[in-house]
Amino acid sequence: MMGIHSGDAGAAECAGAQAVRRAVIDIGTNSVRLLVADVAPGGTPERGPVRLMPVRRDLATTRLGRGVDRRGRLSAAAMNDTLDAAAAFANEARRLGAEHIAVVGTSALRDAANRDAFIDMARRRAGLEVRVLSGREEAALAFLGAVRGTAAAGAGPAVPDGGMVFVLDVGGGSTELILGTAGGAVHGAHSVDVGAVRVTELCVHSDPISLSDWALLLTAVEARLQPLWDALEAQGPPPAREARLVAVGGTATSLAAMHQRLEVYDPDRVHGYTLSRADVEAVIAVLRPLTVAQRRALPGLHPQRADIILAGAVIVLQVMAGLGARKLTVSESDLLEGVLLQGALVDPHGNPGL
Repeated sequence: MMGIHSGDAGAAECAGAQAVRRAVIDIGTNSVRLLVADVAPGGTPERGPVRLMPVRRDLATTRLGRGVDRRGRLSAAAMNDTLDAAAAFANEARRLGAEHIAVVGTSALRDAANRDAFIDMARRRAGLEVRVLSGREEAALAFLGAVRGTAAAGAGPAVPDGGMVFVLDVGGGSTELILGTAGGAVHGAHSVDVGAVRVTELCVHSDPISLSDWALLLTAVEARLQPLWDALEAQGPPPAREARLVAVGGTATSLAAMHQRLEVYDPDRVHGYTLSRADVEAVIAVLRPLTVAQRRALPGLHPQRADIILAGAVIVLQVMAGLGARKLTVSESDLLEGVLLQGALVDPHGNPGL
């Protein structure tokens, strides 16, 4: 596991706003992630915006989704590894004083025929209630986190208010693309079954990647992204090409860290970092001839992501090309922040958000 502890500054900052310490655990296709934060409720003109002050982040790579695209089921080993990590994160959140722990599952749990068995195991073994998000729910929450969340205490959103924003979330099993305003209003959300783990398992059977596997990878990503372009076209005339593109998730943050050759991962240098399409192409050019073992030594790339980063980068590049985006902005804030922000939002009558 890899932890980032932000101290208890959040409690002091939010004390005057009746902050509540909350936690969220994201059970993804590739990894399990934890965010513990102090959340000051708001969401109304009278109370102002929700404030979120991170206290601790952690990540464990468990590959829950390994083999799901082929078998349609979660393996016993993957379920056990993932539940061990989730239980450890829940215990850590409780130790830090979290009053509520939200647990969400994404692509691997959406796809697996035996997901109910996993949910039951999580309830019995760790006392956790797992909410499996639909693709559209995942997309909307990632968007909320990207445009309204903060990467660290004192940081701001990756994009300022004003104008339209696309948010791209490349996960292990799926990719979400959401269009909305920088203020957080969603105009359209789409999810497709193309992710870094899923496409790597489907297409990459050589190390380093062979010419035939490379061609298969490019073709598979293009084909699996097509429903996304069809959905956008069905919505009518495309939005202004000047809409900003914000990317979240491990692929995007890894690309930003690799482009900067960060020997030690620094969230403050990743959050808000801009990558051009040529930058992403340059990273792919470095990755493509290398073996997985050689990639593990690259500055900025977590070793456990070395086998799937090439597929993730290809997805990012093809989405940029499809949108006609010349550049993207990387946000450290994503689904995790979105879940906490959504839970803190209230309507004018004081009812909790979804």
